[in-house]
Amino acid sequence: MRRRMTTGAIAIAVAVLALGVFAATGFGSSGPHSTALKKGTITVGYGNNLTGFLAAHDVLISNGALLAVQQINAKGGIGGKVKIKLMLRDVKSRPDTSVQVARDLMNAKVNVLILPCNTDYQVAMAAVANPRGQFMLSPCNGDPTVASKYGNYWPVGMAGNAQLAQLANYAKLRKIKKVYVLDAPQMLYVHLMAKYFKKAAPSRGIQIVGSDDIPFGATGFPQDYSAIATKIKNESNGAQAIMTGLFSPFVDFLARDLRRAGVDIPVLGTDGMDTQLNLTTGKDAVNGYAFTTFGFPDKGSPTARFYAQFKGKFGASPDGTYPALGYDTIKVLEAAVIKSGGINGKVIQSALANGMTVHGALGRIRYKGSNQHNPVNIVAAVQIRNGKFVKALKGVPKKVPAP
Repeated sequence: MRRRMTTGAIAIAVAVLALGVFAATGFGSSGPHSTALKKGTITVGYGNNLTGFLAAHDVLISNGALLAVQQINAKGGIGGKVKIKLMLRDVKSRPDTSVQVARDLMNAKVNVLILPCNTDYQVAMAAVANPRGQFMLSPCNGDPTVASKYGNYWPVGMAGNAQLAQLANYAKLRKIKKVYVLDAPQMLYVHLMAKYFKKAAPSRGIQIVGSDDIPFGATGFPQDYSAIATKIKNESNGAQAIMTGLFSPFVDFLARDLRRAGVDIPVLGTDGMDTQLNLTTGKDAVNGYAFTTFGFPDKGSPTARFYAQFKGKFGASPDGTYPALGYDTIKVLEAAVIKSGGINGKVIQSALANGMTVHGALGRIRYKGSNQHNPVNIVAAVQIRNGKFVKALKGVPKKVPAP
């Protein structure tokens, strides 16, 4: 009997097959060979949303991680000595499954546990992994307070409060002074994005003139936003933009219904909009919208080089910066192993705790030392203009509100 593969499984299978070809001309190098390292294997468990409503973004991240692993192993491993064994498991966009996957991977004695991008699932997995002393890396960092609660948890990407500080900077740049906010209290990521924007807004002269909550249930977000669009039309209070952490394709359904209701103001969004799905689903309705994300492929930048080599092997550029984020997660691990000279989780964490800088596909990732877990990252603000992503801002944001 022939078995049918899910869309997520097909995407991963294609990535794995393609990576075998990609390894010969990988992005960057595996770093200097370490005399302290001994030959061996480091086992990395990665629980990720390969299927379900969160897969559109998370599959991209794990594909980037697969790419980095393949490149490093093709050069003899980390420091030319330590091969990476990546155990990728589907958490199926379900909190209960994510917890079980975390337990299964820890029972398999992984050295490192990589968490999904979704904040809710990160917290659920960290809650069961931290008491067992499990070293964790998280590509995304929507909630920068997680690291203070779980001492073995280390994020890689930009912090949520830094991301929303940059979004507020973009609003100020565009002379947007009145904003309507769409929250989703039942989904932590979207709720935090709304919270941090509200905290960043006053120092930029931005007033929150209205708000509403998006329903969220067991199957995810709805596809019909007509009631919300009508409410915004009737109660916008002069809003010049709508801010939300809602991600594609749901933010694109929102865009469709806003247009149908005659609401002609842009949405200011977050990294969940950084995918071509935003353009193919949103189409003309998202023109003029903007979002913050992990980086941008400026000419001559590390991100542009990553994009070019990715395109040379896969025939198309990465779908936004998510693949580069997964790639950089493995590069952070590589750098920490080389610096620490070991593969034990506690030893690797000591390198991060003492401070280090990693130059990845997205640019510089700086861990400041003194056991500060949240790195300093570049944050880009991007506008959608005539079916293309156009950079508006890029840099380390200032006036970042406390988490």
